[in-house]
Amino acid sequence: MPIDKARVKERFVQETKDYLMLFVYLAAFLGSFTIYKRLVLQEHNLSYYHYGYSLFEAAILAKVILLGDWLGLGKRKPRGPLILAALRQTLLCSLLVIVFSLVEKIVDGLLHGHGLSWGIDAVLDMKKQEVLANFLILYVTLIPLFAVRQLEKALGPGRLFALFFKGKAD
Repeated sequence: MPIDKARVKERFVQETKDYLMLFVYLAAFLGSFTIYKRLVLQEHNLSYYHYGYSLFEAAILAKVILLGDWLGLGKRKPRGPLILAALRQTLLCSLLVIVFSLVEKIVDGLLHGHGLSWGIDAVLDMKKQEVLANFLILYVTLIPLFAVRQLEKALGPGRLFALFFKGKAD
């Protein structure tokens, strides 16, 4: 049985691409959590409150993403590969979330009677590494979400859902 060299080469190239895509994603994901872990270990007061608070943050984040949709972030029709549109939309949404988290600190100061200057000082006192680590984790975490959302747009409404949960695209 003769070996089809063209087919072997095509398969090798595809598997190399798949491997590199997985490697880049995992390196970015695990690297961001390494930074996060380092920063968290510097905090000595981690309590169970922080775990419950993460659920609250998830609810807020979901709302901010919907607000980004409402504002039209990433609505522009992609002119190239879907991954570029997904990365762009992820970047815009991540920046929006960071801005909202900074505004949240200011509003927190106002709600707790500390005044506007306290909230602004709290924002200015944030370490650059903390803001960068939060942005990095958020960005990397949202990439798959926005990639799937771009795929959904490309396939048409309901088709991706049908493929995932019904096994056919109707």
